[in-house]
Amino acid sequence: MLSANARYPVVAGSLGEAGRGRVGLIDGVYGGLAESGRDIFADPEEGGESTRLRVLVLRDGGLEDDEAAVAEPSVIEERRADAVVELAARRGVRCTEIRAEGGSPLERFASLISVPDFASVYLAMAHGLDPTAVPAVEEMKEFTRR
Repeated sequence: MLSANARYPVVAGSLGEAGRGRVGLIDGVYGGLAESGRDIFADPEEGGESTRLRVLVLRDGGLEDDEAAVAEPSVIEERRADAVVELAARRGVRCTEIRAEGGSPLERFASLISVPDFASVYLAMAHGLDPTAVPAVEEMKEFTRR
């Protein structure tokens, strides 16, 4: 949503392979490295603030009936999510958690995607972009039709 609507770079995926791919970004130039060199007394209006990483963790502890159908227990996923939140906090990386709500899988899914979806449209409009028109997507379709 953020990448398509607001043209913001996004890395998405489950925490199944929680090692290098996604969690490593916390230590990168937009994560912990950016925070370590930040002057907390600097005026953000003067020098402009650098681009910083923000971690968004979408959490769904699952429903009781879901446990049998899932390859990995939700307890393990929850521990991984807790670890990511803690690692981000230790490095000064901002982290937001959204927890699923509702009694059915559809309600839970909707509760997780509604806030990021709204934020992506709002962010696009704040930057003067039309979230429904993505020129690069149209060009990609045109290239693949050839």
